[in-house]
Amino acid sequence: MERLQRVLKQAERFRANRERRSWQTTHRIADRHVPRVVSTLILEIRNTRRDVNLAALTRAVASGNVKGVEDALLIERMDANLKRNYSRQIRGVLNEAGAANVRLQPRALAGVFGRFDLTNPRAVQWANEKAATLVREVTEGQKATIRRVIAQGIDQGVPARSTGRRLRSAIGLTVRQWESVQNFQQKRLIAGDSIAQAELRAEKFAAKVHRRRAEVIARTETIDASVQGRLELWDQAEERGLIEGDATQRKWIVTPDDRLDSIICAPMSGQIRGLREPFLTGDGRLVMRPTAHPNCRCDVILIIPGTSVFEDVPEPEGRRRSRAAGLAAAAAAAALASRDAGGPAPGEES
Repeated sequence: MERLQRVLKQAERFRANRERRSWQTTHRIADRHVPRVVSTLILEIRNTRRDVNLAALTRAVASGNVKGVEDALLIERMDANLKRNYSRQIRGVLNEAGAANVRLQPRALAGVFGRFDLTNPRAVQWANEKAATLVREVTEGQKATIRRVIAQGIDQGVPARSTGRRLRSAIGLTVRQWESVQNFQQKRLIAGDSIAQAELRAEKFAAKVHRRRAEVIARTETIDASVQGRLELWDQAEERGLIEGDATQRKWIVTPDDRLDSIICAPMSGQIRGLREPFLTGDGRLVMRPTAHPNCRCDVILIIPGTSVFEDVPEPEGRRRSRAAGLAAAAAAAALASRDAGGPAPGEES
């Protein structure tokens, strides 16, 4: 009985180790790409603001032509540039994650090792569609801000040129972010700053807001792409007959630290679903995989029911190989003892 307990404890350590290695790999790959994704958005915003022709923008504002204002603000150019750059970057994260995750899969996927298809049309299409969706959210948010700034200028009787300068400074900001910058500037004026000082400080505050927004986007989308790389690996394994979709399951893994969302993600810890079955979030939504919210850092792992936990982890190296072999032998002995007693074999998935 004591030996059986030791085996069960070791089996639990194997499971925990696999889960830890899984989310650590996802985070490591995503974190490596975050600075590049952040700089892409910040640089594009900076270049767009630099290239805006204030005279043309003022004329568009004076004419009341919203589409003309969008054109003067180079929104379509920003859209195209972000879409192209993000698609390339997201595809890079996805491919790196797919290749790296080969080593973390159950031994049943050994045949896929070294064969992750970097040019799979499905993966390329996902990256392109993901980039298009992301950029559409950015540009639609920008258009909403443009309408708000124009309406505010009309209500306050602001001259067209001043509204044009406001519009140029609002590039890259959502309506809420734009309002926070305006509130900050107003507080500086009340505190005794001159108009020039308040505008300068508001510019610096806006730059911080830009960076925070870029970092949230980058962290969320790189984790998303890293997880998708793992799912793409599983899809390719299924196509090659290495796993059976109907018999394979996925387990939701939360990152055990102080950044875990206690409402959305914490209740999802350990949820097990089929390969094509959605997970249920803590706030009642259905999601197929992480990310479940902005800045989500959760992960998923593959479970093949009926396999021993000692077969369902990456094979240890060096000295851990002999230790694993000894544990497997102990597990086999414990399994025989358990079956003789009429119970399930230890280390088996339910």
